[in-house]
Amino acid sequence: MFHWAILVPLFCQILCLRCAQYAALEKRTSSRWFDAGISPKAKGWPAVRGIVEVILGVALIFFLILLILPIAVFLTSFEALRELFRLDRPQVDEAEGEEHQVTLVLPGTCSYLFWQLGMIQYLCEHFDTRHAKLAGVSSGAISAVLLLQMEEIATAATESCNSETSGLCAAKAVRRRAREVFEIIEDSAEELMVSPLSFWCRLGNLMEDLAPRLLPEGETSALGSRLQIGVRRLATDRVPAMVPDVLTSFATRDELLESILASSNVWLVVSLQPWRYVPSLDAQCSDGVNPYSLYCFYDYLRQRLNGQYKVSAPSHMHAGVLDRIYAIWNCTVMKVMLSSSGKKLWISPTVGGRLNIMYFLRFSGWFIGYQWQQGYLHAQDLDARGYWQSLPRRSGM
Repeated sequence: MFHWAILVPLFCQILCLRCAQYAALEKRTSSRWFDAGISPKAKGWPAVRGIVEVILGVALIFFLILLILPIAVFLTSFEALRELFRLDRPQVDEAEGEEHQVTLVLPGTCSYLFWQLGMIQYLCEHFDTRHAKLAGVSSGAISAVLLLQMEEIATAATESCNSETSGLCAAKAVRRRAREVFEIIEDSAEELMVSPLSFWCRLGNLMEDLAPRLLPEGETSALGSRLQIGVRRLATDRVPAMVPDVLTSFATRDELLESILASSNVWLVVSLQPWRYVPSLDAQCSDGVNPYSLYCFYDYLRQRLNGQYKVSAPSHMHAGVLDRIYAIWNCTVMKVMLSSSGKKLWISPTVGGRLNIMYFLRFSGWFIGYQWQQGYLHAQDLDARGYWQSLPRRSGM
């Protein structure tokens, strides 16, 4: 009975693969700005294939748990030893005069990258984010560089319009680029989504192809004052372990590219390569979330007790039991990245209780478009609640 209690809801979710209506909002207007304006070509998998996907997915998860458990024990133990010996004492830069500084925080959310991209589209259409700092991890690092590209496009558009229509010009330019990026992603991912779980260990090649097209065109060396990318660095002194670290130096476009690829490199999911070399740290690095270590559960509990979670994993970042996993996974690297001063705006599908985490098994081409649209509507819903009020709104939007 216990197993059926878990699997039946999953089957029900899969059988609704074609349901794309966002339950939190009703369409109250025919305005072009109500939705993301994308036109997905991919269709949802048939129900039978969806059920097969669930069965294979659950079986693969259990297999990976058995395979990775010894590795997880190893990684967890060595992280704990480094903490015990105080080999890593990360100090967040608490700059003075930044009480009003806005930081857009983009945590790692695994396959919900496209939800974050939909939120980014809405933000860049409706707000000027150029004075905000960015802190991205894993999927959030990818979203952060796309936001920087959108800023460039919006700025160029405003310069060609008069002051009265500059906001609308910027929004239209962002929307055009968002549609182009979505089409690029959908076309590039088509071969990876032909069957359930066909993306395993192949996302790395997709990212290497897509990431260069998402980077901003401007001088990357100036980004260090705005952009932080969270990674796990392979520390080899005394007790080897994957320790949280922050990248803030991007001397060239290649260094920026390697930084985001390292931050999103999950071994066995994204690629068979466990690490990527990051020149600015002169070290091997991997995904900032580090899902194979259990140390984050202990660290999250400790942060809950000492109050540090209010900065690194605030309560409004999740709304249930299951989606708390993203807060737990990100809390260790976020405590190294985020200062206690200033305003933090989290860009995550888990904010406000919008995400049903059971959807993570719907990793199809259709789901990419579904996520993007839901992310856009999610950001719109948060806007109606005043969540983004710390950002300057574009005129006319």
